[in-house]
Order: sequence, then structure tokens, then C-alpha cells
Amino acid sequence: MLEIQMSGWLPEKEAADWKKLEAQQEVCGQQFLFDWGEVKERIYDEASGYSEWQPQELLPKYNQNASNACAAISNAYACNYLMQLEQRKRHEVTAFMPFPAWTYMIYHSQIDRDYGYGGCSLAGMLTANSKYGILPTAAYGKSITDREMVALRWNTRANSAAVYEKYAAQAERWQIKVTRPKTFEDIKACLKAGYAVNYGTSVKLVLKNGEYVPQGTTAHAMTWAYCKAGYFGMTNSWNDGFGWEREEYVKKQLNGRYFDCFALIGIERDESKAPDWSL
Repeated sequence: MLEIQMSGWLPEKEAADWKKLEAQQEVCGQQFLFDWGEVKERIYDEASGYSEWQPQELLPKYNQNASNACAAISNAYACNYLMQLEQRKRHEVTAFMPFPAWTYMIYHSQIDRDYGYGGCSLAGMLTANSKYGILPTAAYGKSITDREMVALRWNTRANSAAVYEKYAAQAERWQIKVTRPKTFEDIKACLKAGYAVNYGTSVKLVLKNGEYVPQGTTAHAMTWAYCKAGYFGMTNSWNDGFGWEREEYVKKQLNGRYFDCFALIGIERDESKAPDWSL
């Protein structure tokens, strides 16, 4: 029996998966990864115009349960917030809730060849989106069979390639554009401009004597949806799905033992390359 890793977001996978994401950009033949220096001025300018932007609606809760799928769920939330923003700005995008199980299984079965279905990385989830498209929650609907649902469910060893191939036509082909903000103020500018930040952290903080201090570590991915009045609105795959983090807490997280984040800064249809379903 394969041993399942119970660690959720894996910081040690992030660097390796970033290389795969860079390689995918070369395959696509178009830029969707932007160095922070390339976009910083534009994002700060947008932040002044969309200051304290809020999503039109917060999202239904996805609970990861025992799935280790926090990176896939946080990625799904971030994609949805980005679609809402693009819909409001240009009215060209129909906002829908991505199906995180689709992204999670594509990453493990098709990209990582990992049938133990352990931890994920943020870059790996973005690679899955780029290569295979985003399946909206409504797309599988009542048409999917029980057996196919098992193949898309978390932590199964079912070979889901046939399911992917069957539903490929229903996967929305969007090219997600991303960057990595560098500082706390950079992250805040992204959020004020409306760009959700998908992040992973291994630092676990507790409040002692009015100050947040590290106490142990964890490995978890979440999504900041917006910031307002000294707080960051955070979407989580644990607990009740949405919460608030004080700015002081966020600053401490950035100084944690490991932290990485992607700001989703744009989206456009990508019809240039059909998905490759080969194993």
C-alpha cells in the first residue's frame, strides 16, 4: 500500500514546481509569469484607484477535511476572486467557482505522478490550471457518475485520466497571470487593487502578552481576498471558511520559517494549446 503524506502544502515542493511552471510558460509561448519588478508600478497605481476593494460575494465553504488539499482549495478561491474582479472591470468573464478536486487530482495524477496524493505546492496548482484548464463546480453537475466522482475525490488511488479526458471539453481554458509580491506593502497593494493573494506558510503564531510569537510550525495554504481597516480578509479550508487576520499577524507570518505567495493579477482565454492527457 502506498503511504499517504499528511502534510498539506509542502514548502519543499515549491521551488521544484516553480521550475515546472516556468517551463510551462515556455510551452505556452506567452507570458503569464511576471517578475514583481515588471508589474509593481502598475499594481500600486491600481491600488490607489481600487483602494479597499471587496469581492462582490464571498464564496461557499470548501472544507479540506483530511484531504491535504489546502493548496488546491486556496487556488480555487483565488481564481474565483480574480474572475469577480475581471467581470467588474471589463465584463468579459463569467465568474464561477472552480472545482478544486479537479486541480488537485490533475496535479498528482498527471503532473507529479504521485498516487499517494500527499502535499501540494502553489506553483503546482497553477501549473495544473495552465495545462488542463479550470473545471467549474457546476460543470460536473449531475452528469458525473459515482465511479467518476470517486476518481476525482481526494486521496483515492483511482486512475482519473479517463475522467479528465471525458470532461476536458467542460474545462474552462483561462490563462491565469501571476506574480510574487516581495514585501508586506506589496501584498497589501495587490489586495487593495483587487488581486487575491494565494499563500503558504509554515509558521504557527500565538498571541502572548499582546504580541504574536512563533509556537511550533505547520504547513498550510490559504487565500487573502482583501484588506480593510487594519485586517486581512482570509479564506481558509479549515474551520468556518472565512476569517480575519490582523496586519500585525500577517507581518509576523512573512517573517516565518517558510513563506511563499502568488498574487493572481490577470486572466485571459487561452485557446493556443489543447490539454495533453497522456500519462
